[in-house]
Amino acid sequence: MKHLLLFFALSCVAHLGFSQQPLTIEPSKPVPGGRIQITYDPVRTDLSGLKNIEAIAYLMEGSQPRAQELALSRQGGKFTSTVETADTTLAVF
Repeated sequence: MKHLLLFFALSCVAHLGFSQQPLTIEPSKPVPGGRIQITYDPVRTDLSGLKNIEAIAYLMEGSQPRAQELALSRQGGKFTSTVETADTTLAVF
């Protein structure tokens, strides 16, 4: 029983440690023609402490990707931006 409780406690700690990702994308399943919101939290990353961060999204709309510079706004300690996709957008990276 003690081993089971120890395993459960370690599992909970590991889950909490790995569940905090610096990059979140909403909605979790974007669709062509929709808007994608990106939030980046630089805490505990190599970019921690930087004041200005730049980002570029590449939208695959045909045979070649199209680069789109993202205007990041800082809200609290996080950077946010949105990517507008077209009905013909196949992928965003």
